Amino acid sequence: MENDCLGKVEEVIDNNFSRVGYDLFNLDDDSFIKFLENKQTEKMTRKIKIEGYTIDELLTVPQDDFDALIFNDDSLVFSVGSAEILGKFSVTDFKLTLELAQIDGGGEGALPLISRLAKRLAKDRNLVEIEWVVHAVHCKNPNLKLRRVLLKRGFEIQQIENVGEVYYLCENLD
Repeated sequence: MENDCLGKVEEVIDNNFSRVGYDLFNLDDDSFIKFLENKQTEKMTRKIKIEGYTIDELLTVPQDDFDALIFNDDSLVFSVGSAEILGKFSVTDFKLTLELAQIDGGGEGALPLISRLAKRLAKDRNLVEIEWVVHAVHCKNPNLKLRRVLLKRGFEIQQIENVGEVYYLCENLD
């Protein structure tokens, strides 16, 4: 019963904020809700750290050192808040690719924080795309919350050659 009421309250808030956004800012309904969600995500992820470092601290690492550690064609395990993540990262002339193979724990906003870092990295390097490949379609113990978050963010299940079925998203930064 309590969750049902909470859902109705959230729906009313969403609808009212959409109306305010439309009336005051001349925005379509979805863009104002996305604006509010982004602000909430920023608040949540400010306290989370990647291996003990904030995004701003990570971006002060010299690019050559960062590249040698992160973009070295090896998979690495790192922590984001309480989440332990196995990932592999690469960069081309125009695209940053994030391939996440295992995500254990978390729930406090690890993916939004990684997304914010990826966008800042891509912007600093004048890249035009961020490609996400998340290996979470056929897990032995699927994380249903992760699935909901990925689908809400626009990920789609796709078959990638030589990889298999993954949650996939390619964000254009133009």
